Amino acid sequence: MNYRLNKNGDYWQVAYEDSSGARRRISIGKGTPAEAKRKMRQIEKEHRAIPAARDIESGWSLSGWLDRFSEIRSCEVSELTAQTYESTTRYLCEYFTPSKKMTAITRSDMTDWLMWLSDKPEINYNTAAKHAKHAKVIFKRATRENVIAVSPAEFLNASPLKKDAYDRREVTAEEVERVLEHAGWATPVIMLCYYAGLRKTEALSLRWADTIECITVRTRSGIETTKQRTRFVPIEPELQDWLDSQVDTSPDSPVADLNGNSHESVLGKIKSACEAAGVQPFNLNNLRSARATSWFGKYLDHEYEAFMGHKKSVAIGYYCTIGTKTYKSSHATSQPRGDL
Repeated sequence: MNYRLNKNGDYWQVAYEDSSGARRRISIGKGTPAEAKRKMRQIEKEHRAIPAARDIESGWSLSGWLDRFSEIRSCEVSELTAQTYESTTRYLCEYFTPSKKMTAITRSDMTDWLMWLSDKPEINYNTAAKHAKHAKVIFKRATRENVIAVSPAEFLNASPLKKDAYDRREVTAEEVERVLEHAGWATPVIMLCYYAGLRKTEALSLRWADTIECITVRTRSGIETTKQRTRFVPIEPELQDWLDSQVDTSPDSPVADLNGNSHESVLGKIKSACEAAGVQPFNLNNLRSARATSWFGKYLDHEYEAFMGHKKSVAIGYYCTIGTKTYKSSHATSQPRGDL
């Protein structure tokens, strides 16, 4: 296979012949001759690894594929899940020009994108990892749809930092009660995440029909997901009392009625409630962690894993906390070193 570099103004192109002998060109953007040669060698290496990649049409632009991806996903996942990808697609279009060809985006480009994203002051490491995970899904789906042959996001690091159990925010029932006095329309989300250990999207998607005898957490049937399709969660007495006190409980209405407020504003409302209550701010993952910890020794392993939707080992790694009471009881029962 003969690959060569051409230049069109300030932009470099890689020219080659596909399996039928037809001439093809791939735009690889601006850069120095050395950078262009490196990108050409990378394309040549990918084509040798996957010969079919030579025949992929290069007509799809980034914005065109992102629109198509959103259309596909809207038929496969819930509206809330689809919305979580919107900010990722926005950041992709902000860094790359929307008209950039999908076949021109390389692994090095995606690495640079993630570095650029991580440098934004409003984005921490775990948020950047979340966007990297979304980008991997977006580009992997493009390979399935024959838009590109190889995903340039395949090797992005999408693993969030694991906090040590000693460093995780410990949220107590007393703190939650104080915050609930100021939570207003965010109260249902706090109740469901703290007393049932639900994730944010699960709490916002829950319908009253799924709160009879136990909480039924559903995902759309037939959809590929790493989570359980459906799981059943016990209703703690405090949560049952709150559910019984509600007036509008029509089966198809959401339990977490936000009174017209957006899903994105929930965390801001909770932060304001924490500040009004004089409580160190917590997030919804902290509330799920609190439930994961309180249930850890209460149920058998298979029950615990069914309720949380996680293996117990995963819960230890990502959720369970070690509270101050544990420190105090351990200190009170330990012997001084001199007595050993």
